[in-house]
Amino acid sequence: APFGNTSGTTLKGKPKVSHLANKRIKTLLTMCALNTIKKDNEFKRYYDRKIKEGKHHSSILNVLRNKLISRAFAAVLKDRPYEKDLNFAA
Repeated sequence: APFGNTSGTTLKGKPKVSHLANKRIKTLLTMCALNTIKKDNEFKRYYDRKIKEGKHHSSILNVLRNKLISRAFAAVLKDRPYEKDLNFAA
């Protein structure tokens, strides 16, 4: 999560990643998010839709990283492999 420098009502500089953050994991997650938008899938469609809405590339990547983490944790907590296409109609 980015942390901004604030003093009262003024902002000083751009928000930056905390020095306590694990930058290696953040780099790997960013690379994963960039790879997900290369192929036509739900991540690519989400990315394209948000770009058309005027969102910034970095903020969209942040959301995609969060989605990847959520799905990984869900697979681990449910103790089963990730299923790409679930059929809920049955």
